[in-house]
Amino acid sequence: MFRLGTAELAAAGYLAVIVTTVAFVLWYSAVAGIGSGRAALLCGVAPVAAAVVGIATTGHVPTPPVWAGIAVVMAGLVVGLRTPAPSTDTPTTPTLGVDAHAAASLAAPRRAPA
Repeated sequence: MFRLGTAELAAAGYLAVIVTTVAFVLWYSAVAGIGSGRAALLCGVAPVAAAVVGIATTGHVPTPPVWAGIAVVMAGLVVGLRTPAPSTDTPTTPTLGVDAHAAASLAAPRRAPA
């Protein structure tokens, strides 16, 4: 039967609580700072980080296709993060074909006739 000792349980708890908490805080800070669309580009960093950690921990150098994939990911990040964020001046709520002025008049509170 497989048993976990105190050190293994502590390591699992650390990964489950501390590392996950830090990851969530960093992720949602990025989303709040640069927007969800641009933050989604950061998902591409995971395979790059895995390759770097693999080199650091095992000394195994990735193959040329992996390096090519890393280059594509980095190029995508550069292009995606350098593109100006969309303007927030226009409303993003759909109006179902009603122009903005008509939608505003529909949403305005109605006054009782005098």
